[in-house]
Amino acid sequence: MYEKLVEQLGSYSKRYRSGETLGRAIQYTEDLLDEASAAIETLETLLQNYESAIDTKKRLAAKIEQLQSELEQVKRERNEAISCLRYYGECYGCLYAVDNNPCLCRECNLDESSCESCLWSEDPCETCLYGENWEWKGTKGKK
Repeated sequence: MYEKLVEQLGSYSKRYRSGETLGRAIQYTEDLLDEASAAIETLETLLQNYESAIDTKKRLAAKIEQLQSELEQVKRERNEAISCLRYYGECYGCLYAVDNNPCLCRECNLDESSCESCLWSEDPCETCLYGENWEWKGTKGKK
């Protein structure tokens, strides 16, 4: 559509400059000018929409960058909190702890005093000294 319109306007311009139209109208000039006007309005609308889309894209990119920065900060804070739990919280937060107490075998019935001679080899707490077997239990609802 635009190519034909540009071609027609160029032809009209050449005829006007050459004096060919002097004193008389070119056939369909009004229609051509109406089409040109409508095309310009359409192009202006498209340009405004394009500029708006670019602005939106820039705002979204800035927001994504901000959220990525915040996510990295939260990850650092989470890792530091987990580290503190591991080294200072004894069994608190450990995957193997039962109600934040050391994991005990079934035979001892959760009685730590009778578990001193426990032979339950699957007990990760059995050999844990100062959190070396400590593993974060994660968040509630984590699958």
